[in-house]
Amino acid sequence: VARVPNAVLRSEYLRILSERLEVDEMALLEELKKAQPRALTPVRVPVAPTTSESRVSAAERLLVALLLDEPARWEAIRGDVAPDELTDPALRQILAVICEASQGRTAQTAPVVSRLTAEGAGALASHLIELARTVPAKEPALRDCVRRIHEDTRKRRAGQLREQLRIAQAAGQERAVRELLTAYQQVVKGGGL
Repeated sequence: VARVPNAVLRSEYLRILSERLEVDEMALLEELKKAQPRALTPVRVPVAPTTSESRVSAAERLLVALLLDEPARWEAIRGDVAPDELTDPALRQILAVICEASQGRTAQTAPVVSRLTAEGAGALASHLIELARTVPAKEPALRDCVRRIHEDTRKRRAGQLREQLRIAQAAGQERAVRELLTAYQQVVKGGGL
């Protein structure tokens, strides 16, 4: 808890910890003041500008929110979604920190949040954690996010292939057109991302 740079998050973690441990919050606060946070390598998280926020997939935001709320969920979907499938750089970076924190151990929210040091990253993390708390059925929502991200990735890939096909056709590159058409058909059928 001492490593969490955001005072609002730190206060909320103290409240939750005092409830779970059934210990007075003030006693925890006093112990927290004594604690020296262990050094972790901070990770700079680029925060997406608010103008692009509307373009960020709601599925991406919710996926990262659910994983930030409970980083151990990453183990359940590790093979189902790749960080590079996310289009928002800030969300992709948070997911990368969650992945890194989960390697060989059970990751927890506070250490993950403490590694997010870019300006606005604490506010983004707070927003995402609050978003996760509004979801009643988290596991089905997580699976739905993975499905929607795959659909979005497939649509983006199909669009890229259509553009490459158009360029190859205009250039008269028949072999490239055949290869791109095969790749496009695989993507449209649900495979070949």
